Amino acid sequence: MIVLQLINSFSKAGAELVAANLLEAMPKGWTRILCSVVTIENPSQTDKDFVQSLNEKGIQTISLDKAVNKETLKAAGKLRKILKEYKVDVLHMHCESPEIIGRIASVGLKIKRIRTIHNHNVWPWNPKMGKIVETVLRPIKTVSIGCSLGMEEAFNFLGVPEKERIEIPNGVQPIKGLDKGQEKTKWTAQLNLPADAQIIASIGRISFQKGHETLIESFKEYTLVNPNAHVVIAGSLEADPKHASMIKAKISEYQLTDKVHLIGLISNVYSLMVAADVIVFPSRWEGLSLAILEALSSGTLTLTTNIHPHSLIFTDKLSTLLFPSEDSKSLLEKLLYFNDKNHSGEYAKICQDLINESYSFDKMYQGYLEHYR
Repeated sequence: MIVLQLINSFSKAGAELVAANLLEAMPKGWTRILCSVVTIENPSQTDKDFVQSLNEKGIQTISLDKAVNKETLKAAGKLRKILKEYKVDVLHMHCESPEIIGRIASVGLKIKRIRTIHNHNVWPWNPKMGKIVETVLRPIKTVSIGCSLGMEEAFNFLGVPEKERIEIPNGVQPIKGLDKGQEKTKWTAQLNLPADAQIIASIGRISFQKGHETLIESFKEYTLVNPNAHVVIAGSLEADPKHASMIKAKISEYQLTDKVHLIGLISNVYSLMVAADVIVFPSRWEGLSLAILEALSSGTLTLTTNIHPHSLIFTDKLSTLLFPSEDSKSLLEKLLYFNDKNHSGEYAKICQDLINESYSFDKMYQGYLEHYR
């Protein structure tokens, strides 16, 4: 079996990690290829290490070297040659741009096409264009898989018939072998914080989608109650430079430069998750974020917005961990409530059990394997 996973770029982001993790787990003897649409001009060390680790595991990495927002047909031509050269059996596409290029490139080839829909809010930047593209490409037979529960809105937008809709929720390996006390000591030393500092972590690139300004607005008030608290945001500052500049300006305006730490992409994200006292995801929209699932498995209290699919995952008692998107006042109330350690420990344990039972990597992998064969 020859499987090619088509992704946007070799960045260590959610969709890219799903593709890479699936390739890593595939049976011995299968040819595994990870192909990116664009090439990152100035890759971070984390991204370089990501590619190197894949190569060391026997996964081939290829880039179509597509220019941003152009050269779609040229990239499709390159991909078609690759599909023919390697005699690819399964083309698995992730996110909008790879889906367009992959479907065009594979027209007329005897190949199984699979696409994973990673966001409930598909084509957010240009929905009219998205409708046109999907209408034109719909005749190209493709298996459509939603990465979480409750993907009806995305399926409807893409015109996927109800009988052809498949949901395979993302899954993660549990975080094991890290001691909370030791990891906390490492991070307080690395960031030059007091040993007893409270760390509020947030994982995700600095962009409009991720909504970090809501966290900063809340933290401005929270630090008046808990002056020993610090926010640590781990994620790329290059994905949305204009938004990153706004976030930096807000931090400066609120005189929080010594309290809010933008540390960029990191390779030891699990360590930060375990070290943190609270993890916050203030996103405006998501698919089923791997970072959130990993945070839930870390044993650290995790707060997130009540968007789909979070509202379908955080049910019953766990709904207490949700707050409305762009609502800094509600997030502040959650931070103040869970500042009491007696409240936080019980919820963290329930979250770990939820991941083990419903959102494990093995469960996700077996779901995809069924469709590869």
